[in-house]
Amino acid sequence: MRRVKHWVGGTLFLGLLAAGIGGCGGSSSKNGDESSDGDGGSSSGSGGSDSDSGGTDGGTTDGNNANTGDETASSGNGNTTSGIVQGDPVSLEDYSAEVGAIVCGWLTPCCVGLGLPLTQMDCEGTLGASLGLEYASADPNNYTYDPDLAGDCLATARGFYDQFGCEVPSGDIDAGAVEVCNTVFQGKLEPGTPCTADIECVVAPGEDAECDELDFETDATVCIVDYRAAEGDSCYWSCSEESGATSCFGVGAGETPAVQGKCYTNDQLYCADGVCQRQPSLGESCAGGATCAEGYCSAAGECSTADNEGATCAVDTECSEGLYCETQVCTPQKPIGEMCTFSEECQSNNCSEDECAEASDAGLGIALACVFASGQLE
Repeated sequence: MRRVKHWVGGTLFLGLLAAGIGGCGGSSSKNGDESSDGDGGSSSGSGGSDSDSGGTDGGTTDGNNANTGDETASSGNGNTTSGIVQGDPVSLEDYSAEVGAIVCGWLTPCCVGLGLPLTQMDCEGTLGASLGLEYASADPNNYTYDPDLAGDCLATARGFYDQFGCEVPSGDIDAGAVEVCNTVFQGKLEPGTPCTADIECVVAPGEDAECDELDFETDATVCIVDYRAAEGDSCYWSCSEESGATSCFGVGAGETPAVQGKCYTNDQLYCADGVCQRQPSLGESCAGGATCAEGYCSAAGECSTADNEGATCAVDTECSEGLYCETQVCTPQKPIGEMCTFSEECQSNNCSEDECAEASDAGLGIALACVFASGQLE
């Protein structure tokens, strides 16, 4: 669940939380892998820098002594983008604790309300430790940190979190505020370059970057960048956003690329033959898997909504509504009270403590954050 830590680490709240939790996987860079995460969107947890290394124009310096001359974002010169709250400069040493205090002040009562026990002290300890390890492992020569932008980001986030309750926020987020938080850290390492921490990786607006293994065959970590692909773009993942979280299927073939496009079914797109393609509609021909804009891809190779209980399947999306794929057979979902392992098995789409439970009003993204903040995810 690395991407959950990635979410709280860099872009912080304004970008990734707005789209869902960032990031346990969506781009878990294993060939043919399946992942489920909160990387619900396009903002990066490690920077959001322009693709040129070295950070924003205006003289950002390395490590903890960074300063920026960016006239549209930095609080150091008094000119901030509309929607940004100016804050005092924050040192890198204090940044993780400030992040934890803001996030946990909002998250803790939400978790308690969901019946997921969490204290603010435990939450801050978990997030602070996670971020502290991330920053300690990074080579200061491979990234810049701007204390002025960090102060602006934190001050803006405090007010932002006061505006909503226990749900993943969406919409009405000032783009300038998101960009300020995205540029607190700016990595210098290009995709495919060996790295030790997410914040070392170059990432452009609209992209997400992490430092992780590229495939199963090596433990070496490199910078991996993914982005929300448009129709016709190259791709590696087919993804779906739901309840504040994102699930992705690695569908690429051959060598795993360091730059990975993600096609979203929410955009009526899917990844096929390495290209983002439009999902076929009901009655149109399809190629199997999650390729239909509505319904499922039948054995006859056509998008359909007909009941296919008992049909052979490979994934849940090959079964009609109310069914899931169990031992390669489309099987009726289970009612509340029956034993389960995955939420897809349940009619309520909520498997809690190995039992199908009532549908939760809270997004999966919030629940994942609660579990991570309690220290149950590594």
